[in-house]
Amino acid sequence: MIVGVLAALAALGGGAGYAAYKNPDHPLVKSVLKLAMRPKVAPIPIGYKHHFFLSHKQANGGSQVMALKLQLESEYGMKCWFDQDNDPNEAGMEAGINESIVFLLFLTEGVLERPFVQKEVKWAMHSRKKFVVVAEKDKRRGGMEIGEHKDACVEAFPEIKPVFDKAVVVDYQTEKDLRVGMLKQIMERSGLLANSKKAGDVEVGRPPVPNASW
Repeated sequence: MIVGVLAALAALGGGAGYAAYKNPDHPLVKSVLKLAMRPKVAPIPIGYKHHFFLSHKQANGGSQVMALKLQLESEYGMKCWFDQDNDPNEAGMEAGINESIVFLLFLTEGVLERPFVQKEVKWAMHSRKKFVVVAEKDKRRGGMEIGEHKDACVEAFPEIKPVFDKAVVVDYQTEKDLRVGMLKQIMERSGLLANSKKAGDVEVGRPPVPNASW
């Protein structure tokens, strides 16, 4: 398939297509190879617009989540709801959650002390979204150890305890080789890979919190 695409480019004429066909290191060849080797993901169901809703505290998690968004888009073709790209008022955020398959919570110090993040989590739990939890561990960027994150979040927002009781928390990584593994973990936990047997920590259609009061 790849050779066929490159041959078609060459057949179109012009220097770029022919150069790409003859040179395996050409940027166009690398782009085609990257797309061809991208893991297959399940299509977005009718009624949804995004794969992920990215929930975070802007003050100490905004830059990491922006990087994570770009990586998920580039490496897996994901569509992500991110507040900097959308309407961040209450109605816009609730709509974004309803139109997303997976709720990704990015843990930094104080994240669940934020009233808007608490609302986002409640909306996601009420809508029975899949949860994927990613934690910053670098203390220079608002990170804590996983146990500290869980204790702090449950203390600030006890309603989230059922999520943490089930969650397999993914460590946020910035080093290239470790970042690849992190993204793979996120995708596996999300259940979005085609033919994936794994799912997120709270699955769509299954009550995440028995006898939830909201």
